Amino acid sequence: VEETTLEYKSQVTEQLRNIRSDKVIVFDNEPLEDYYTIIARLSSRISKNVFNVASSIKARYPNHHFYTKDQYHLTILGQIKTKLFSKEEVISVVEEILPRYHLTINFEGVGAGVASVCFPGYEQTSGKIRRLRAELRKQLPHSDAFTVHAPVWENILWVNFMRYGRKPEAGFYSFLESFREMPLGLLETPV
Repeated sequence: VEETTLEYKSQVTEQLRNIRSDKVIVFDNEPLEDYYTIIARLSSRISKNVFNVASSIKARYPNHHFYTKDQYHLTILGQIKTKLFSKEEVISVVEEILPRYHLTINFEGVGAGVASVCFPGYEQTSGKIRRLRAELRKQLPHSDAFTVHAPVWENILWVNFMRYGRKPEAGFYSFLESFREMPLGLLETPV
């Protein structure tokens, strides 16, 4: 049974409400393992909207690591080990698979996990994102599994805009929740 966008939004909001500050992973600027990440760039309009909302959050909670406008991206698949695949192999897989998927993504609200805060993007046709990732993983095994965080993340896309610079202050998540209905724009692929 396919879940609806409303169910996904509800799950993202529920996760936001249940995050505990003592469980977050503080960003330490240490080099990450060597991974490839399949991303898509945002339209300038969506980037501007992301920047405006992120700036409001940064003004109130400046002690976190906020991405710059040129760092904003849509995460499609990550943690593809460089030891297993060359850059050329990853590009070849993407060029083969991605054009078969026309996605219409509506960015709305704020989501959060233990490592970052993001703007979730919900597709208009349920199931396409999950199928796209499954097809990519068939050819790029041992990549990420977003369901480790919560099952909803396997079914949506997102734009990270903040990593925790310290344990979040009291009221931080309530403030984020005030943006849960904030529309940020519509993105259509090909990306």
